[in-house]
Amino acid sequence: MERLRKLIYKEGEKMSRFITINITDKTTPISQAGFGLGFILDPVADAGSEYDYVEIRSIDDIPANATQLAQDMANAYLSQQPNAGVLTMQGIYINETDGTATDIEEALNQVIEVNDDWYGLLLASREQADIEAADGWIPANKLFITSPVEADWTTLSAYSLLSDKTGVFPSTTEQYIDAAIMSRMFATDPGSATWKWKQLSGVENSGYTNADVSSMLSPGEGEPNMNPVIHEMGADYTAEGKTVTGEYLDIQRAIDWMDARLTENIFQLLINEDKISYTNAGISQITSAMKEIFRVGVNRGVIAEEDGEPLWNIDAPRRQDIPQNARANRNLPDVNFDFTAAGAIHSLTVSGVVQV
Repeated sequence: MERLRKLIYKEGEKMSRFITINITDKTTPISQAGFGLGFILDPVADAGSEYDYVEIRSIDDIPANATQLAQDMANAYLSQQPNAGVLTMQGIYINETDGTATDIEEALNQVIEVNDDWYGLLLASREQADIEAADGWIPANKLFITSPVEADWTTLSAYSLLSDKTGVFPSTTEQYIDAAIMSRMFATDPGSATWKWKQLSGVENSGYTNADVSSMLSPGEGEPNMNPVIHEMGADYTAEGKTVTGEYLDIQRAIDWMDARLTENIFQLLINEDKISYTNAGISQITSAMKEIFRVGVNRGVIAEEDGEPLWNIDAPRRQDIPQNARANRNLPDVNFDFTAAGAIHSLTVSGVVQV
């Protein structure tokens, strides 16, 4: 044994002539979708005022060519406490005859063709037609937050907004609420905070009557849900935090996060392994990758717990129960999951009894 040890260490140029170590790198990173980056589309007045896609980390980074509205929105974004830290912007001349883009939809398509790393859309326009166009464009994996400036609900109720990815925070005067609330919420992890109850730097009561506020929070059929800033008990705070279709913005962002992270985790497993065998053990590897994300979802407040038990479930088939044709085609079908969203308390009722 002693002689063998001497032989192992005799050669200085090699650690051992008897032992060969082969290390396979299975840490290949993949790109991850982000859920905390906002983007301002700035429709500038002419081609000479256009500016490229740029990251904004301080007021000094705001392009000089940006419209005044876009500059003020960027300032509001960076002024929140806490704030998302970074914003992106691009100025495009939008004109149906001689513009770089003929309309809002074409301009946004041009942006994401090159820069698609942002998640939240802000629009430096308060024109109803522009807001409706952005709502019609917004894809399933992004949010659009806007703040129309209108005098009353009569005007706002006529907006044709249909996307469950659009949140509206209106005001009777310009307060850049859209930029402020996006920055405040993008400073939090998806699912960890509600868009209601938020007090925003530089933002006051939206200025609507009680009747108008009630209509915004409980609109009639075909009318959009909206989120005015309400003044109550000495505080100005954002109302319900819903999309125009009535879903909660925090749930929509959490679903987008869950969708992306599940896809990424499973993809990383497949790309870093030589093969995931079509066996029950291989199927278990897939579900284990999913469980990792569900556990993070519980920690972030996306998924609810009850008495310490996380409320999620994965149902995957056994190999022997999968049709032969599916196995032959190397397709794993019917991997299903469900979870209970943690949600948030937005209202409550307290009852008491007075005794003597």
